[in-house]
Amino acid sequence: MVAESNVSSINCPIYERLKVALSLNLRRQIFFAVCDDLTFKNQIAAQLQAELTGATSPNPALSPLPAASKTASAVATLPLSQTHPRLVSLHLNLSDPNIAAQIRQWLAQHPHPTPIPGFQILGIEKLTRQSPSLQRLFLHHLQQMAKNLESLDSSLLLWLPRPWFTSIQQSAPDFWRCHTGIFEFAGDPTPISDEVDATTVPELGGWGNGEIEKPPKSAVAVVAPPPQPQREPPVEAVGSLAPVERYLTLGNSYRDRIVAGDVTPQNLSAAIQAYEQALKGLEETSPQVPDILNDLGNLYWLFSRQPSPPEQAQIYLEQALSLYQLALTLTMTGQTYSRLQNNLGAVYADLARYRDPVLNLQNAIAAYQEAVRDSLQRNCTEQLDAFKQYASTQNNLGTAYWNLAQQQNPDANLKSAIAAYQQALKYYTPDREALSYGMIQNNLGTAFWNLAQYERSPDYLQMAIWSYREALQYRTFSVSATAYAATQNNLGTAYWHLANHKATPILKRAEDLLLCVEAYHAALEAANTLKQQQPPVTLSFDFFATHNNLGLAYFQLATDGKIKATLASTDVQSLAPVLSQVLEKSLEYLESALNHHVIAWQGWTQQAELRKSALSYILQAIKALYQQGGIAGQNQALSHLPSELLPEVMKKL
Repeated sequence: MVAESNVSSINCPIYERLKVALSLNLRRQIFFAVCDDLTFKNQIAAQLQAELTGATSPNPALSPLPAASKTASAVATLPLSQTHPRLVSLHLNLSDPNIAAQIRQWLAQHPHPTPIPGFQILGIEKLTRQSPSLQRLFLHHLQQMAKNLESLDSSLLLWLPRPWFTSIQQSAPDFWRCHTGIFEFAGDPTPISDEVDATTVPELGGWGNGEIEKPPKSAVAVVAPPPQPQREPPVEAVGSLAPVERYLTLGNSYRDRIVAGDVTPQNLSAAIQAYEQALKGLEETSPQVPDILNDLGNLYWLFSRQPSPPEQAQIYLEQALSLYQLALTLTMTGQTYSRLQNNLGAVYADLARYRDPVLNLQNAIAAYQEAVRDSLQRNCTEQLDAFKQYASTQNNLGTAYWNLAQQQNPDANLKSAIAAYQQALKYYTPDREALSYGMIQNNLGTAFWNLAQYERSPDYLQMAIWSYREALQYRTFSVSATAYAATQNNLGTAYWHLANHKATPILKRAEDLLLCVEAYHAALEAANTLKQQQPPVTLSFDFFATHNNLGLAYFQLATDGKIKATLASTDVQSLAPVLSQVLEKSLEYLESALNHHVIAWQGWTQQAELRKSALSYILQAIKALYQQGGIAGQNQALSHLPSELLPEVMKKL
């Protein structure tokens, strides 16, 4: 807990800065004052109003204030003798939480005040007990207020508990960006169990799963999710640590909600606040400190995954980074050390998406390698929980190398990615972790596919196909439809590239194209099912690109001269049944190609270049239908076109 003398010494300069900022009486200034101790907040607000109106002399200590004259009710009204107040206190109207309307109402009741006063808004914390719809209305009014900031002729101070401070950042970003200053006061929080109803706080979304299941262009590697907050058994409480244990219990309870999927800014803020209070009561040498710092880092990492501007996400990631680095100065080995290094790598990998990708990915790789080295040195990879952490780190290491390969030295970095994924597979086996095994096989397939784009070896494509097919043994539609669809899409792309490799025999090319068609169809069928769910499931690959790619595979089956010549000159009895039908289905394949290109054209309404490409494939298919089916074939093709596309096609034909 924070000692009273410390509160005074910390808060006094903050209070003075706030008072000076308000005394300037500038227009269109928005200040946030953050204070979780509600009684203390009311005392500060009362003293601020009194000093700015000249009613009392300053109290530099700030704490405690005389309760008889500066209670919560004292800030509700101004002395009647004060004709032109410098600061007006308004309690938020909970029936219509519209701050701008309340200010207009006050000005209507007090016409032509000179000077126009500033306004401080109290009671926002009471929204926590209101309905989600009312909370959303409050945030909506703030957003609207930002759009009409020109009409604000005074300064505005909002008193906020930390959860609502964070909620405004996340849910009213336009208003947040208008703020002029933030003043954070220290103080013990009013017990959250009394003030926060977790079922009513506004929600901003759930866990980000962190997976990207598509390869680049047509096949992108899965990025394994950074670690979720991991809980370590708490060290037994000792004597004077009882208050610490209370904060830890509170923090752990919010963390458990978060791990269960209730990832709201309010829960994240409450957990952070509880853990930070716990740290204040612990010695630096306490064995609990590294684990608490790790949990705090995880919470800030989760904040970075909430919807927010990129610059805000980077701030959260940097905070997580500093917490992990601080924890690493306090522990030099053991499972906590490995976990911290793994988490450090995950944050560096996320930072690489925003800035300095090469440097941050290299830092991520170094952290993952250190986690692996420590695990191997302790020879702990046969322990159940330790092997999972080791295998997860190897997977993350592989993904970091894969991402670095997109920036520099692709051959070497992709081979390092493959080596890391293969190490992970020694521990993630089907009998131990079937879904994780399938995910890493998918990642391995993508690394092999990517390597084949540089070294042009059909062997790498065969390895990619084997890995994808192995992944599909465990990433079934019934177990994980999104994972199944993504891997089928990747498999189709690998077959397409193998079919078009110069070393692939002609009949094998036809077989690979048919297998490509089969995989793309499976991906699209699963995707259509997912899109029909309510709410629709977001796919990790471009649905319309898969339609377009499927159209290309059909077109090649119908028009590849070498395939057609080889099939025509080969004894039908020696052909596989599926190949013997390719020549007969040529027109059918062309019609299918046309249909899939049309779907892609219709879907890419906001992507002009892709739409232009789809149109060229549509024209290509129509011309081939004319060549193989005559005018009847062309007319049949034109009859399948949507009316809005027909004029454009007719011009180009």
